[in-house]
Amino acid sequence: MARKPTDTVQLKLRFPEALRRRLVREATRRGQSLNGYIVRILEKAFEQSDSVQERAQAIAEALGDEIVEAIVEEAKRVEAEESLAEAQREDELIERGKKE
Repeated sequence: MARKPTDTVQLKLRFPEALRRRLVREATRRGQSLNGYIVRILEKAFEQSDSVQERAQAIAEALGDEIVEAIVEEAKRVEAEESLAEAQREDELIERGKKE
């Protein structure tokens, strides 16, 4: 049977003794069990990661709109410059025709 996300599971980990001692020291200092402290810092790490991802997504969406608007404005500017250049070329051709 598959586990539910709310199930508590046991996990064996291997890490350096120095890290274990540091974790024990911090857990004791905070009045928590080693297990509780490790779970807490892992949850906080994921929360921070989720928060960063959410902010990145919001920035990307906001920039997406700005980028699209900037591209449209640039396309309009280029089109206007091309139209002006074409009009100037036509004026030059007309002027040349009058001189001949």
